[in-house]
Amino acid sequence: DIPVNYRPPSAFGRAIPTSPNIYNADPSMPRYMDTFTVSKRTGSFKQCANKMNREECECTDVQKISDKVQDSDCNQRVYRVVYDDIFVPTFMLDQDGLQKPFELVYTLEELNGRVDYCFNTQSATTCTKK
Repeated sequence: DIPVNYRPPSAFGRAIPTSPNIYNADPSMPRYMDTFTVSKRTGSFKQCANKMNREECECTDVQKISDKVQDSDCNQRVYRVVYDDIFVPTFMLDQDGLQKPFELVYTLEELNGRVDYCFNTQSATTCTKK
């Protein structure tokens, strides 16, 4: 499980979250890594807004494992990508044990406001980084 009221690192550093999303939310507990002003000004509860504790959020089992932004308060587990690594996704279609490149158009969206990621396409590798 991820820490209570977790917010992922930002381009400012590992200890300065600026994401609007709060994961594994519990309004009765302090906010995670909420030291700097920029962190205090960002991030808000969704499902847990105006609630006193985790139980009042009424998270379903589906919401606890969801990857939807609107369920971030309830989400207890997320995919782990080490912050300092460059994440270059490669999508493959696995059908009946045969793998082939995924040729359809797809969209990869950063949900937490970070900009340090790369896209590896047939024509080029494009990286965005501040």
